[in-house]
Amino acid sequence: MVKPGNDQIRIFANAGPDMRLYACEEALFDGSASSGNGLRYCWDFDESDSTQNDAFGKTAAHIYRRSGGYVARLTVLDEERNVSADSCFAEVLTPPSRGLTLLDRFPKGYMGQVHQSGNRFTCHLIESAAWYGRLDNCAGKEITLEIFGFGKHVPPPPSITTAAGDRTFSKGFRAVWTDSYVDGDWRVLENAEYRYDADRESMEIAFTPTRDPFYIAWSIIYTPQHLQRYLGRIYLMDCVRMERIGNSVEERPIFRVTIGSPDFLQKKEAWPERPAVWLVAQQHGYEMGGGAVCEGIMDFLLSDDPVAERARKELVWHIVPMVNPDAASHPWFRYNAHGIDLNRNWDLSDNGSGHDADVPEPEVRAVKEAISAGVNGGRSIIAAFDIHNYPASVTGIELLIPPGPHMQTQLSQHLLRQFDASKYPHAVAKANSARDPGMFCNWLLSACPGACAFTLEVALGGFGPPRNPRKYPAIPENLRSVGEFLARAIVTAQQSAGGATR
Repeated sequence: MVKPGNDQIRIFANAGPDMRLYACEEALFDGSASSGNGLRYCWDFDESDSTQNDAFGKTAAHIYRRSGGYVARLTVLDEERNVSADSCFAEVLTPPSRGLTLLDRFPKGYMGQVHQSGNRFTCHLIESAAWYGRLDNCAGKEITLEIFGFGKHVPPPPSITTAAGDRTFSKGFRAVWTDSYVDGDWRVLENAEYRYDADRESMEIAFTPTRDPFYIAWSIIYTPQHLQRYLGRIYLMDCVRMERIGNSVEERPIFRVTIGSPDFLQKKEAWPERPAVWLVAQQHGYEMGGGAVCEGIMDFLLSDDPVAERARKELVWHIVPMVNPDAASHPWFRYNAHGIDLNRNWDLSDNGSGHDADVPEPEVRAVKEAISAGVNGGRSIIAAFDIHNYPASVTGIELLIPPGPHMQTQLSQHLLRQFDASKYPHAVAKANSARDPGMFCNWLLSACPGACAFTLEVALGGFGPPRNPRKYPAIPENLRSVGEFLARAIVTAQQSAGGATR
């Protein structure tokens, strides 16, 4: 998917389309759409079990004996030893003969300890309050799902702070669902009975699925497969430049998408002449709404809207939609593969929490180096946003703003005015008041004095604002609209500030 930086390199891996099949059926993989000279092919049929060389050759076959979801990775090597990789998703269903099944063997899946009695499933969450499951052979059957470890009195995972008015762990909660892991769009599960027992701290959901399979979760899922599918639709557009700026601990790619006018992007040496906006998302494992927010940003910037045309003409936009792809692939709540909270890792000290380090993790280092390269090359940054999600809908529509001189800039003042409650209808949680120097925004302000930087906390769970919770549920459609609003707000604020870059 990545445009090569060296025009002489012509190697692209293509693992073929995603597939849906039953367990114990033969899955056929075809990499013949890959391009390059003298290619050699290597397949890893399940990237979750560590990188392996499972098969070699342009085509390959494999039998998945357990139902679930698997990422198959193709790596190609050309005669000059250039390397390219691509992946496809195998959605492996439970054969009808095995009956009703609830499983979580897919990227990000987690249902804790599960006990099944007929059509009733009891799940005990242990490691996380973020749950994601899939029902097979379920259409038309009356299902009861009871989840324990879901209450506000249950000790939260480390580093997470609940807030007053938390609606996620209460009788107001609503689950979300979809019928396809990669292609489906998440919707609120409305035709269900919800019974929250505060004393037992459990949530019981009774419903009848109309589709098979049926993914059900506390929030949407947005993994590297979803990002790859989206980037595959835009990477050839002439106002887009896409680069792999680094790798995660487990060697998953970290992409930067740059959007601007075509004439500007074709002359990379001219970049210092145009102020930049940086947006990063998904530093934390469960905060997968940031991917949909970034899609909304990019969809708007690539549109024919006059404000978007102005945005491409006057600014250059750098977007890193997924800083922590490993955590978005595993059932981890917050950290990367080393157990580090990336948004406490931007400084060069260890805060003593056990989830920080005095050296940058590879994900942080990749983004740092990309930003620093531009700053050292004379490129000005006028604004940066770090997009997060909060596991609740809480009272208040606010931005978390780190301290610093950027508070006094014209652009900051005009930008804050855009987020008035009458203009911005989506729930945004106010996070902790602690100003941790290890956070992205604090580092950005130290690296780029005079810029403005904000952490945007968009609520997850099946709800939007408490004043009208059903109108703006945290589903992809609404999260994308948050992204569009954010992009428009930046352009409007810059125009209101008279084009001020400081």
